[in-house]
Amino acid sequence: MTIEIEAKSVWKVARLKACFVLLSMLLICSALTQAEPTTEVRLVKYAEDGTILGERTVSYHWMEENLAILGNGATHYYHQGPVFQGDKWDPLETSSFKDKGAVKGTDLKDLCDLVGGAGPGDEIQVHCDDGYTLEFGRQNVYEPDPKQGPLVLCWYCGSDVEGFGEVQGTGYPPDYYAGMRLVFFADNSTNQEGKHVFGNWDMHESFPDARHHFYDLYPSTNGFSAKWIDEIRIYSGSLPGTAWTIDSESKLEEKGVEDVEEGAKPDNRPSERSEDQSEERARSETMPNVAHVEYQNEGDQKDVSDDDDDDDERFSPEFGVLTALVAIALVLYSRRWR
Repeated sequence: MTIEIEAKSVWKVARLKACFVLLSMLLICSALTQAEPTTEVRLVKYAEDGTILGERTVSYHWMEENLAILGNGATHYYHQGPVFQGDKWDPLETSSFKDKGAVKGTDLKDLCDLVGGAGPGDEIQVHCDDGYTLEFGRQNVYEPDPKQGPLVLCWYCGSDVEGFGEVQGTGYPPDYYAGMRLVFFADNSTNQEGKHVFGNWDMHESFPDARHHFYDLYPSTNGFSAKWIDEIRIYSGSLPGTAWTIDSESKLEEKGVEDVEEGAKPDNRPSERSEDQSEERARSETMPNVAHVEYQNEGDQKDVSDDDDDDDERFSPEFGVLTALVAIALVLYSRRWR
């Protein structure tokens, strides 16, 4: 009898411990909530020593009322994902289009000018609410090739995707729940269907090699279409704390930083993010995160839908409520069988 009672006690304790472990795991998961659509953007320009030269925050309402509007809310714009069959650069733009919706927005150049603009050699960083970042040189922002098109901070979507692409939502944020989003307003001179596609070959022709974006070893412009943008930063000269810069001919050159260990990360670089590197294109992380250069994998910023098999590993607030209810049920269950 004594052995039987002790066995039951041990079983009760083990069951209670299991319940508490599960409860802790559920609470941790419920804390991982999805980033929200943004309605305003902070603009800031830094001097080379980190001093703020200009700073301002504007809402999409202000942008719509005071700056030139690009897009008409009816024309759809596209980026291109990786092409796995045939020529991976797909010069004729035949497949893997990623519809960004019928969007309207503000030229990134006009926003930069509100805080002093970007000069030759400056870096322009786009920062998102979930920590995702992209960096661009001045030429791609201020003097874009028509096949690339202007970089547009989109704050309105007139109609959602037609065919294949991440669901965007319609209207203004938060109903446009991928907003505010960066979309390249490429012309339709290349696409045989007359679509406005910023294709992989367009990237090849308009971006320096060091700024190409790849999904593994396949070029993809889709990674340039960042969403939930909350800051635009201009760095005079280059990003602080990096050992490399971009010269006037768009080639990477060493900047004279001494004793930088391979793989070391700059200590004073804002919003630094870890990077996935493909095996055949591994590089030192002392190079700047320039617009997710060719070694950067595409899957860093997750889709709000299940597009491209990039499941968003974050959870909504509703999931938190559900996990709390499950946890309460488990505790009640354990108390019942004491």
